[in-house]
Amino acid sequence: GDRLDQYVPPADCTALKAHSGLLRRALELSMSFSCGRRFTYAPTHIDLHPHNLLVAANGEVAILDYDAVFVTDRAQFLSYSALKLLRQVACTKGRQAADAALDLLLDMKLLTDRTQSGAAAVTEVLRRVATIIDLNLRKGNTEWNSVLGMLLCNLREAVVIFRLELRDE
Repeated sequence: GDRLDQYVPPADCTALKAHSGLLRRALELSMSFSCGRRFTYAPTHIDLHPHNLLVAANGEVAILDYDAVFVTDRAQFLSYSALKLLRQVACTKGRQAADAALDLLLDMKLLTDRTQSGAAAVTEVLRRVATIIDLNLRKGNTEWNSVLGMLLCNLREAVVIFRLELRDE
């Protein structure tokens, strides 16, 4: 039968296999987050960062990279964006500053609660991993494989930042 390592280069396949326990528990968390939940879908730019924005002198904002606009679940996208933001805060200002920033996002009602937001961020990371694997399997496209390592790190970061009960075996 078909095996993943027939389609995904060995180094990337090794990284996925090395994290299979984490991926499995992340999937379980994602499924518990998703089951019975009402999703709120909206057009969303899934790669929003300063290089994809132009700001005019009058304050008008233009968004670039239209290939990155998809209809996605609002909570999932906001939680993943929060993960990226909080990771930056933790790296530059420390863990306490990241905790304070997360508390602020929760107080502002931009995120629901720590665990649900963490589960939503994990769900988005898994969606991105699945997309890369799908590109490999269906189209032979390995262009995005270099991102797999970062996404696996994102899973571990979500565990720390959102204080999730998700441990490797």
